[in-house]
Amino acid sequence: MIENNNERRNKIITVTIIGVIVLLIILVGATYAWFSAKSEATSKQVTTAKVDLVVEVNPEATNIKDIKPTTWDTEDMTKNNDNTDIVQIPIKVTNNSTIDVKYDLFITPSGLSLNVEDTDGDGNNLVGGELKDVKYKLYDEKGIEVVTGDFEKENKRQKIVANKNISKKVESSSENIQEYILYIYIENKDEAQNKLQGIDFNIDIEGVTPSEKIAQAILKSEKEKGNIKTDLPQFTADSTDVGLYKLRGDISTSDDGSTKDIYYYRGAVENNYVQFGTYTNDVQNKVYEDPYIINQTVATKGQAILWRIVRINEDGSIKLIAEHNIGLNLAWSSNNKPDYEGSAVKQTVDNWYTETFVSPTEDCEECKNNKDLASLIQDTEFCNDRQDVTSFGSAVRTRLWKNDGNTPPEPTLKCARDEDKVRAKAGLISADEIVYAGALAWKKVTNNTIYYYNKTDFWTISPSFSDSLFYWSYGFLMLSATKVSDSDMAARPVITISADAPFTVNNNDSENAPGTEKNPWIIG
Repeated sequence: MIENNNERRNKIITVTIIGVIVLLIILVGATYAWFSAKSEATSKQVTTAKVDLVVEVNPEATNIKDIKPTTWDTEDMTKNNDNTDIVQIPIKVTNNSTIDVKYDLFITPSGLSLNVEDTDGDGNNLVGGELKDVKYKLYDEKGIEVVTGDFEKENKRQKIVANKNISKKVESSSENIQEYILYIYIENKDEAQNKLQGIDFNIDIEGVTPSEKIAQAILKSEKEKGNIKTDLPQFTADSTDVGLYKLRGDISTSDDGSTKDIYYYRGAVENNYVQFGTYTNDVQNKVYEDPYIINQTVATKGQAILWRIVRINEDGSIKLIAEHNIGLNLAWSSNNKPDYEGSAVKQTVDNWYTETFVSPTEDCEECKNNKDLASLIQDTEFCNDRQDVTSFGSAVRTRLWKNDGNTPPEPTLKCARDEDKVRAKAGLISADEIVYAGALAWKKVTNNTIYYYNKTDFWTISPSFSDSLFYWSYGFLMLSATKVSDSDMAARPVITISADAPFTVNNNDSENAPGTEKNPWIIG
């Protein structure tokens, strides 16, 4: 199912801050956001998907001055509330969002410093008193102490609320409101504390939403469902491997030479769907409907583009392959070489990327947001591995197909030679990646519903011989090879989304789990 994403486009919200200090968190998906105290009236225009968190503070209470050392009463809270040398700063947090939100609060004593100069005119500098004598305590609405501390250093930023959950807004409920009181005072040491005389400073309140990246959200979701696999896959024709497989990065498998983990989807997974961008033209695929081959419209202009997650990279970026193909009757090239650079297929993919994300058609209202989304697509190094390419085979063929028919393939994500790396915004999947996903070279897989299964033959970027490349054969359910002049192929664009890309997903859909076709991860 492909949904029109016009309703999913971000809304513009204007927020005016008056009367009280309003601290606004705007969260798009689960990206990093911040807010700071400002006493003057301001107007901000912000873009948000679904989070609106407001924190209110009395501006007059945040200025601390003319307080004297005092003692905190540990027995009678009423005495502390009545003590004029203990400053009270009420804080109110309201979640107006349709989802639960987590947040942190920080405080900074702006302008707090010791007085060391002579203030009495007798020529003697002041003595006694330290910054750590200035204390703070935070209490919640139930009168429970949340945190206590001191300001040991000038302008030291300290966290007073950590990863606090606040419920979504529900009619006739106050669970979306949380209140605190922040107490500030100078602890009486019963000794000279003259350096603290006449101190005058402000308490700046800053907050952040804990920064959850899309990779973290996906891994969390998969872990909760028990879908993360750490064992080795079975590279056999009757394999029933299904899930998100963990691959430890090393010099033989990693595409960036690191030792961080990679996670790739394998088998008949149904929860690796992503919605990103909008089709700027109708999309037709050549579909095999035995015994006929027909051209079928699979998406129309203005519909959301569905992708499948290939893998989570070492840096947290997400590699995607389009659910549908582009191009019909697409021959690789006319020069009898398997080079990606200069090929007709590369030109088709490049043109598609430009028409979709760089210069989308102006007569498509739903497509206008594509330009903004382009910034979320990072460069990818696609590997057109031409090592040992001859009329008898290639390095790719050697590692993916063993003559004895029993030795498992040895796929890799590492591109060994710089001359085979093609850096681009969009490209093609490699034969190695399709093997990781569950296919085999020249051997039909009986579990024929691996997630690449879309009833169309399409090119990979991997040479098999000097005049041919590997392709995914829908009809034979395997990786096969065909000559560069074969015009019966299509292409499936592949892109990489930045690790910091904003995203949303409906975690409250009881019928459709996150990442499924009807509840995809929505990026942007």
